Amino acid sequence: TWNKSYIPEEVPVGVAAFGDGQWTAECFVPWGCIGGRPGPNTERRANLIRSRPSPYEYTSWSPQIEPNLWDVEHLGRWQFRGGE
Repeated sequence: TWNKSYIPEEVPVGVAAFGDGQWTAECFVPWGCIGGRPGPNTERRANLIRSRPSPYEYTSWSPQIEPNLWDVEHLGRWQFRGGE
């Protein structure tokens, strides 16, 4: 859950940069925060969302339907390959 207490080495970290008409974000999420390291040839359901509170606006990587941004049926599929 998002309410989990993390040890300092397991805290997600993010940075953002803004330019003319664009923005870039880079995030580091330790495997311990999201259930451990995935095994080879496994899949996880996930989404990346950018939201802005005022005026409300969001951009979603997978096809979420507003306002239900956490519907598991609409999460994207991340596939992990082993040994690469």
